[in-house]
Amino acid sequence: MDPTLAILIGLAVCVAIGFINGGLTTWIGLPPFIVTLGTFSIAYSLVRIYTTATITDVPPALKFFGNTFTL
Repeated sequence: MDPTLAILIGLAVCVAIGFINGGLTTWIGLPPFIVTLGTFSIAYSLVRIYTTATITDVPPALKFFGNTFTL
């Protein structure tokens, strides 16, 4: 997959999860902290289910956001 497309898909998924969190908080009235923990647990579980291999040789475009500064 093209790294730029992968980044855009990742950002779109994050925006969708943010809308779900906001909707559950405002429309249903659930506590924001509980909603965030719940959606985090769901997202983490899905990643653990569908990721079965170690990812190696990651393209530099995908490392950009993780390597923004050094200490």
